[in-house]
Amino acid sequence: MISDEQLQLLELYLDGELPPEEARALEARMAAQPELAEAMRQLRSERKLREGYFGALEPQEVAVIEIAGRALAHAHQVVAMRRARRRWLAATSMRVFGYASAAAALLVIGLLLGRLAHQNVPPTSHANGGPTQPAMTAVYNVSITDESGKVVGVQKFKSLDEAQRFSEDLQNWQDRQEQLRNGQVTLRSAKF
Repeated sequence: MISDEQLQLLELYLDGELPPEEARALEARMAAQPELAEAMRQLRSERKLREGYFGALEPQEVAVIEIAGRALAHAHQVVAMRRARRRWLAATSMRVFGYASAAAALLVIGLLLGRLAHQNVPPTSHANGGPTQPAMTAVYNVSITDESGKVVGVQKFKSLDEAQRFSEDLQNWQDRQEQLRNGQVTLRSAKF
């Protein structure tokens, strides 16, 4: 039977790691000991079997090159797609920013033109040729308040007369309500 030390020595021989003197001495021992020579043949056949098995599992160099080429092409494609996406996002952002800027500029121009139009209205001329001022439409507001002075409503009128009439009517109504609350009601006519 072969010892573990002898098996290690045979492995070192097969790996080519024995110094030349020890390798020659081992070869001489294998020639003299058939059991040691048989162990060497068995180790060689096991190695061939392992190399065949593991060699079948490892990809061939051509396959490795092909896989690496595909991976590299895919990486280039991903990088190109990301660059294209960044360019598209930048262009879209600039386009949106341009539209927003244009809308803001138009709004400012519209406001300025509207303000200028209301401030600098040139006088119009009558049929007789004389200049007249443009007709201004005034709005008169009458605030309606409660007992504490809080504004509860605002009524708008086109003329000062309408506003004054409404204010007088409202004051009369409030006076009558006050009389009713205080019991100062006078009956003027009775129709039943």
